[in-house]
Amino acid sequence: MSMTLSGTERTLCVGHGAWSEVLITAQENGWEPRGTLPPIYDQDALDWSGNYTSNDSQLVVEGDAASLADALERALLDIYEDEPKAFLEDMIAFCREGGFRLY
Repeated sequence: MSMTLSGTERTLCVGHGAWSEVLITAQENGWEPRGTLPPIYDQDALDWSGNYTSNDSQLVVEGDAASLADALERALLDIYEDEPKAFLEDMIAFCREGGFRLY
């Protein structure tokens, strides 16, 4: 199963495991999640948890995406293998493009 990250400029498909690793790595490098905004179909949800791990069309806002990118850039300093480094570089570039929805 995978997550589809849909931004304003492009869409990325990321496996659930890889997405979980992105979130963990970012938190280990200083990212403080703000929480996502509710799904498209439930904009007025009072009980929305703000999670990043479901694919309900919730929104990661631009500022949060930028903070995520900052933390992933810090993580790059400790990665020497090409494949994981290229993946993180792509995630950083994607997050720098602005907010995105999780499907």
